[in-house]
Amino acid sequence: MGAKTYQELVFWQLSNELRQKIIAFTSREPAKSHRRFSDHIREAVSAACSNAAEGFGRRSHAEFAQYIAIARSSVMETQDKLLEALQSRFISQAEFDDMSRLADRAIGAGTKFLAYLEAGSQYPRKRGR
Repeated sequence: MGAKTYQELVFWQLSNELRQKIIAFTSREPAKSHRRFSDHIREAVSAACSNAAEGFGRRSHAEFAQYIAIARSSVMETQDKLLEALQSRFISQAEFDDMSRLADRAIGAGTKFLAYLEAGSQYPRKRGR
């Protein structure tokens, strides 16, 4: 049986955990003072969560897959911004490693979920509501 809410999706859960960590480090100095950077990385990771949620509301696997592909790309963009955060010394190497591993896990979950959706794209999703 499939997920009943988007919050049950492993991809969304991992992306949301990453979002919480990014909100935490961008709420403290020195990243806090670099508003443009902080806004950009927050928008990237939030887009991953938002697109997964929006895709969940779509009527077919094919439509849902498009949103998951975009969401997965947003996590990749977030990874690039994490590298920038490390290079700018907004985060420590340990923080970078932790968030980078989490992003890798989210991307992996997104990739597997995308393959599942694409395999079943010829069938409309059944909605329980």
